[in-house]
Amino acid sequence: MAVRKCGMAIACVVAMHLSCAIPRTQAWGTEGHEIVANIAYERLSQDAKDFVQAILGNMNNTKEAGSPLAAVADWADRVRPYYHWSGALHYIDVSDDQIDGGCPINTTNAQCRFIYDRDCVDDVCVAGAIQNYTKQLQALPAMHLFTGSKRRQFVQGIDHAHGDQNLRGSQSAPHTMNERRLLANQTVNALKFLTHFVGDVHQPLHCSRTTDKGGNDFHVKFDDSSALTAKPSRRGPANSSTGVHVINSNSNGDDTAPSLRKHHSWNLHSVWDTGIIDKAIHETYGTRQMMEQSLIGKSHSPAYHDKVVKWLSCSDGSHWQCPARWGQESFDDAMKWAYTNSDGTEVVNGSELNDDYYATRVDIVQDRLIAGGVRLATILEQLVKGWRISGAVRLRFE
Repeated sequence: MAVRKCGMAIACVVAMHLSCAIPRTQAWGTEGHEIVANIAYERLSQDAKDFVQAILGNMNNTKEAGSPLAAVADWADRVRPYYHWSGALHYIDVSDDQIDGGCPINTTNAQCRFIYDRDCVDDVCVAGAIQNYTKQLQALPAMHLFTGSKRRQFVQGIDHAHGDQNLRGSQSAPHTMNERRLLANQTVNALKFLTHFVGDVHQPLHCSRTTDKGGNDFHVKFDDSSALTAKPSRRGPANSSTGVHVINSNSNGDDTAPSLRKHHSWNLHSVWDTGIIDKAIHETYGTRQMMEQSLIGKSHSPAYHDKVVKWLSCSDGSHWQCPARWGQESFDDAMKWAYTNSDGTEVVNGSELNDDYYATRVDIVQDRLIAGGVRLATILEQLVKGWRISGAVRLRFE
């Protein structure tokens, strides 16, 4: 394959015209995205944490989410109704509609895989989005950031930068305060998108078949007794895209008040977004925080050493080959684990996903969460290393 260009400006225009033609529910849900972000943040050096903090500033929900990265991890899902062009950047559609016979499970057709030039035209897919937002952050001029407000440092520091390219490819450095603020906002959004999309590409059904919209067309039976439990109401009211409804909530609007939520119906995609994670939290861990601490521990354990080495063998988000590989991993898992029922038959509309389906898939979900966090941390460390080499100084805060 030819080397891909960094074409987010083109991708955004194309995606805007696509206007999210094939809808997807959000990948992983809030808990999954926060877990990926917190696994990543725990692995960061202090320099990398300082740069993340300088870019994002103080987020109101950092303590609740667990880290600055986790506080923005689901931002890209929340802005999709306003940034319509971003919808197609959350997933990869493997074009089984263009393949004779489609892509059933156990297929031997070599075309039943993620082919970048076919399935990510003009970089409009989650793999292309990771590449392009990583490159945007790489293009940020090295910043000399001075003492004072971290956000003010960031905005003002751009004017003292080495380099002459802003995030939209302009060949002149920003001079006015408004230009500097615009660049700062673009950088904040780039980091938010990158954090989210690295999570997305590791959800198996976010690299899956076009014809069933990543499992959204398959309404299935899944044991949701674990969803009927006290949970924070931070996700808000009923959401038609996720099928999550608040059955009982505190009427005074207290975000910390418990509410009972039950999934009134499942499709295959939502099972992998939230169902398996919610069930694991309820039946094994008790809280999301306990689950992520367990996964962080696993990521550092000798038992996971070989897996981590493999995951990091291609961890450069700025080269399309690595995000493409991550997408292929997800497609492989989708075919083997998501689309295949526990008895070996193909999941179809109306299938029942029994306890054995959950028990044999929960480790796959957990490994994908860990892999996403490990790779996100590595991308951020590589960005910090690049900024340091190009002349950035270590942040000094008051």
